[in-house]
Amino acid sequence: MAKFTKATLQAIVKDALGPEIAELRSDLIARSGEKTTADVTAAIKAGQSGTALAQRASMTKAQRLELIQTKSNFGAFVLAYAQSAKAGKSLGDAAKRAEKWGFPEVAKALNEGDVGEGGALVPTEFSSEFIELLRPETVLMRAGSRIVPMDRELLDMGRQTAASTFEWVGESQNVAPSQQSTDKLILRARKGRVLVPVSNDLLRDSARPAEAFIRDDMVLSAAEGVDLAGIRGTGSEFSPKGIRFTTTAGNVFARTGATIVSKVNDLVKAVRVVDESDVSLRKGAWLMSPRTFWHLFGLLDDNNNFIFRPELSMGMLFGFPVFRTTQIPTNLGGPADETEIYFVEMLETMFGDSLQAQVEIFPGGAYDDSGTVRSGISRDETVLALTLRTDFAMRHPEAAAIITGVDWGA
Repeated sequence: MAKFTKATLQAIVKDALGPEIAELRSDLIARSGEKTTADVTAAIKAGQSGTALAQRASMTKAQRLELIQTKSNFGAFVLAYAQSAKAGKSLGDAAKRAEKWGFPEVAKALNEGDVGEGGALVPTEFSSEFIELLRPETVLMRAGSRIVPMDRELLDMGRQTAASTFEWVGESQNVAPSQQSTDKLILRARKGRVLVPVSNDLLRDSARPAEAFIRDDMVLSAAEGVDLAGIRGTGSEFSPKGIRFTTTAGNVFARTGATIVSKVNDLVKAVRVVDESDVSLRKGAWLMSPRTFWHLFGLLDDNNNFIFRPELSMGMLFGFPVFRTTQIPTNLGGPADETEIYFVEMLETMFGDSLQAQVEIFPGGAYDDSGTVRSGISRDETVLALTLRTDFAMRHPEAAAIITGVDWGA
């Protein structure tokens, strides 16, 4: 049996995906030893003609941390409202707290705001701020999913399902008629909620630590829920249908084997079937579990050279960015040790979002903690409930490919 080497892999990529992807991959590997990712990104942008790699330079962890640690109007709004509700006082009291902390815009909004049954509607400009914080923490949004504003319960979007045809004809020959066909893609504002029990001791403390804690916890909890729905949501009456159950059946296939050649061929096939579906690969991306990522990272060829590490160390695979998420489970299948690998054209995915949030405050409220009812009174806690309305959809079900039954690294 012939050895599997770097040259073998390059030949497979070139044969299946074309010389441009193979050349990009070689360029990535050659530049992977450079000191800064900025240099590498600039070099790749210059040679990528038309494949929009600028978006693939995703935010670093340090940049994401800097963003989420920034003082926010959203967090101040929630905290001021929570402290006043806990004390049984009015929105006017909440406005005074926000003014004292140095949030004049929040104070103005609270003075002008209305409280419904137990909750206040966060002003649109502050809710948009929450979405901006949510975006880098949500794998799908970070990978490039569009956000489509929704100002009503339903949003109808027309889409083309078949094109008219072109044909060559001779003198006096008839042209066969053809017609485009279309259908509707409907986004429905579905309700998602985040419950955050907050220690009353924290609410009694200074504004900055409490504001950051409340906001960050809501952001991270919402990010997990949004990712899970967008990736593997089953599409019930109340929840979105994600990529896994929207992708056309012909683009979902089981892994073929455990050899290196089988793994490479499966990964190449995932890109190829999307490309063959006439989907423009402008913002293609990989989604996989951390277990799969690190297995590929450590994979060796027959000469004990790392196969994918030069690319994966830059967050890329075959010229497309890789995003890791624990929202892709690793306990699927009969043995309960299988996972999935997704290749998705992210510009074909979208979140419909009302860009507003409602926050409810329940001093001493009870809540369900994994089947156990906790008492906020006995635990000296205040429960904050955040409600968002959103939906997820793919414009065309051929825009993704999914490898199932992946037990690599199990």
